[in-house]
Amino acid sequence: MIPDSHTLFKLPSSAYEKELTTIHKALRLASDRIRKLSSAGLIIHTKPDGSPVTNADLEVDGILREHLLEAFPEDGWLSEERPDHPVRLRLSRVWILDPIDGTRPFTYSLPQFTISLALLNKGHLALGMIVNPATQEYYSAIQGMGAYLNGRILNHPAQTPSTSHAGSRPTFLVNPGSLPRNLFNEWKASARCPPILGSIAYSLGMVASGQVHGVINLGQQYEWDIAAGALIVQEAGGIVLDRHQRPISLNQLRPMVDGIIAVHPCAFPLVQRFLQSVP
Repeated sequence: MIPDSHTLFKLPSSAYEKELTTIHKALRLASDRIRKLSSAGLIIHTKPDGSPVTNADLEVDGILREHLLEAFPEDGWLSEERPDHPVRLRLSRVWILDPIDGTRPFTYSLPQFTISLALLNKGHLALGMIVNPATQEYYSAIQGMGAYLNGRILNHPAQTPSTSHAGSRPTFLVNPGSLPRNLFNEWKASARCPPILGSIAYSLGMVASGQVHGVINLGQQYEWDIAAGALIVQEAGGIVLDRHQRPISLNQLRPMVDGIIAVHPCAFPLVQRFLQSVP
């Protein structure tokens, strides 16, 4: 069950109260719709790039867009499943959505998919929500007010990722396809490097909640894949940069990010050492 905003945050009356109320109503409807469509049997199509899209992706996009733009008609919209329009580049506020991040595992009934939603306000991430309807995990963050998992505050200094014994290797979720094989093998000598989950948004949530030390994906990322997760990791005390160790910029004409590094502060020196060897 998705908790309401008052359960998640101790909010000043002006702190995105209307946005959060609208988001939570829409996410409840979207999560219910996903469960019903999954039970009835998904309709799956293949997009021109070879990736799958389902009727659930499209319906979740429609539910969230209808509710949010009805409540905030002056806002812009950027979604994986809807044609882009450059008008968003001129707007102060833009919603960034991946209606189902991890569509492929979703089609195989694997619980590694999420709804990923962020609000960009004057160029800065203001809100971020990642919901896994299968596991009922709800990651959320407001700029300057912290990050939460199902109402529990996430704080990196108090949540160093667990290891099996003192001095054991850190764990990074890695996209091995974005690295030369010899370099990836070198990294594995110093750290555990399992592959990123089917949903990179969910993978970023795992960094924020201290389940892993970091995510390293040096390949190009769409903004809708990483926007919500970037804010949630940052508000939990983590570090988020692109592959060149620069801050991430969003609402670009071409909505792509040049890789993403999201890491617990304690593991950042090792990641920096890794990146020095990247061509």
